[in-house]
Amino acid sequence: LVDAVRRRMRAIAESEGRDPDEYEAAQLEALRKGQAVTPEAMRRRVEMWRWWRWLRGFRGEDPVNLGELMETLLRIHGEQVFRDGVFNGDPHPGNILLLEDGKTLGLIDFGQVKELPLPFRLDLAKLVIALSKKDVQETAQLERQLGMRTKYGKDEVRYRVCSFWLDRDTEDVFT
Repeated sequence: LVDAVRRRMRAIAESEGRDPDEYEAAQLEALRKGQAVTPEAMRRRVEMWRWWRWLRGFRGEDPVNLGELMETLLRIHGEQVFRDGVFNGDPHPGNILLLEDGKTLGLIDFGQVKELPLPFRLDLAKLVIALSKKDVQETAQLERQLGMRTKYGKDEVRYRVCSFWLDRDTEDVFT
């Protein structure tokens, strides 16, 4: 799915005459900053895309909307972890099926289901919020509360490891 999203982003960038790597970086940064495209703006873009395709003579079915599928997948797993407290511990691409309508996901192989108690889920939610605020001290404190350990217990190391684990794999995490 990630490869498909990247291919789609490259195609969009090329159709707009932009550098694909720069386009991908800009999209990722917008997501990290919470500046992703609003649903209304996305609907307008989709309508413009459809009109452009119609003007170019394409009358076939719409292509698969990978962004929408990713949103659906992330929403499902978020609900499983944070709301239900029971989730599939093995959500690799081989366990995700795209059904014939091109919009519906089929999730299979729930052989590694894990259960999370409510206090853990609440602390995990706080941890995700601390990461979104890039708060090193709060992230480290919440990691300790959740029982995570590092060799020396350094806050900066905890923050970087947690950022990589739950948030991003950007240069600032590795340097």
